[in-house]
Amino acid sequence: MFTHLKKRLTLLYSIIISCILILVNVSVYFFFEKTTINNASSRLILFSKEINKHKEIQKNSLSKTELSKDDYLQLYHSISSSLEIDQFSFLTDRHQNILLASPNGAKIASLFPNKVLPQIPMGRHITYQKKNKTYLISSFPWMKKDGKKVDFHLFVGIDITSSKYVLHQLRFGLSIFTIFLIFLSVLVGNFFSRKAMIPIMQSYYQQQDFVANASHELRTSLAIIYSSTEVLEECRMYLSAIHQKMLSNVQEEMERLTNIVESLLVLARSDAGTFEKRRDPIDLNAIISDALVKFQSLASEKKIRLEYKVVPEHHDFVYYGDLDLMKQLLFILIDNSIKYNKQGGMISVQMYQSEKRFTICVRDTGIGIHKEELSAIFKRFYRADQVRSREIDGSGLGLSIASAIVEIFGGKIKVSSQVGVGSTFTVLLPIK
Repeated sequence: MFTHLKKRLTLLYSIIISCILILVNVSVYFFFEKTTINNASSRLILFSKEINKHKEIQKNSLSKTELSKDDYLQLYHSISSSLEIDQFSFLTDRHQNILLASPNGAKIASLFPNKVLPQIPMGRHITYQKKNKTYLISSFPWMKKDGKKVDFHLFVGIDITSSKYVLHQLRFGLSIFTIFLIFLSVLVGNFFSRKAMIPIMQSYYQQQDFVANASHELRTSLAIIYSSTEVLEECRMYLSAIHQKMLSNVQEEMERLTNIVESLLVLARSDAGTFEKRRDPIDLNAIISDALVKFQSLASEKKIRLEYKVVPEHHDFVYYGDLDLMKQLLFILIDNSIKYNKQGGMISVQMYQSEKRFTICVRDTGIGIHKEELSAIFKRFYRADQVRSREIDGSGLGLSIASAIVEIFGGKIKVSSQVGVGSTFTVLLPIK
């Protein structure tokens, strides 16, 4: 119980811490990536401004309001020769066909098919990858006529392969670091879950001890009351009618309290894990048949038909476990099916065996259980359909005990139900 809860808390803490760490590491990576691209882009913009500055200087030196085509070509050669080692440039026509290239750009031009550059919006930049190389390229208008038509395009680029390699190494390092931090977060989550579980476990064990001790004390008191009523029962003929009625009421309530106390003791032992795991050979076929015979008179009062089917027939269904607990499990399921069944209904018990497990199904045609209540019916003292349950005798512990018994056997219990149609309880018992 606590192991499962501790695992869920550990998982929750680990997921929260891991999400925070992943978010931080991803943010760090994208920050450095954006900074790298922005720095390279800023260098391209500065270079384009230098070109415009040189263009104005040349206009002034030549005393011209507009440079000719030859002036632009001469200006391109003078500027391209001053590029840094990781920069390059191309001069293209309006269709992006490369006409001229800087010394560094001559080698790079061969990477583009037919020496045609990709379409790049004016003033924007793209990242181009080819043969393990990465380039950042921007496009600027170079020569205009009438302020509208662009004759030449100037492409300026920077080799950012080394920067990309550093980013790749950073991403790899952050990935390894994130994996390590996730592992560390599991340890931290486990530590915090242990701390969070301490007060819960202390409170639970105190409550468990109280239930066990109180049940034992009540058991003793009930035994004394039972002995007293047995003595009175021998003198019943001498009692008045009202005293006989009161004695019957005391016996009924005492029997009810005894069942509740025994149920609480079973649950307390189950929670504490003090059940002795017996491995007695049990004939499941005989136990189910015996249980149905014992409930036949109770079922007849409501005209309920009992059916039993085994697959395959005439087969020995031998299971190794605790005989008393197995009887209690079947009695709870059949008793519930009778209590919550309709007048003239039916209860069908089926059992079959596979290579890995025994399957026992108890199906009834009772009032059924609402879908939203199915997950709660195995909780202690929970009774579905509270209004109708008041009319039916019971403590609300039966199915929780059945679930605890199945867990002791290492199996599972499932339920499916439809309101007004009936319910089916399926017990899966592993063959060990």
